[in-house]
Amino acid sequence: MDYEPLSQNSTRPESGARNLTGESVMTKTLELVKRLGRDEEGAALIEYTVLLGVLLVAVIATIGLVGNWVGAKWTALACSLSNAANC
Repeated sequence: MDYEPLSQNSTRPESGARNLTGESVMTKTLELVKRLGRDEEGAALIEYTVLLGVLLVAVIATIGLVGNWVGAKWTALACSLSNAANC
């Protein structure tokens, strides 16, 4: 992405971010996505990114389900070892 350099009279925002409006950032993002869509390498990159996102969601869901299952097993074990009536 090409940004125009700041003039000597202008100041940078304190956060160090470029002083761009939300509209210009969105416009530049859309231009980048369109350019990547036309480029075959960009299309492959987008496909791999989507695949990575799907895999990430699947891994997080699996970890959550396995974590709940393991927690239930530990709770059952603790209750059976302590013979607690409130389990």
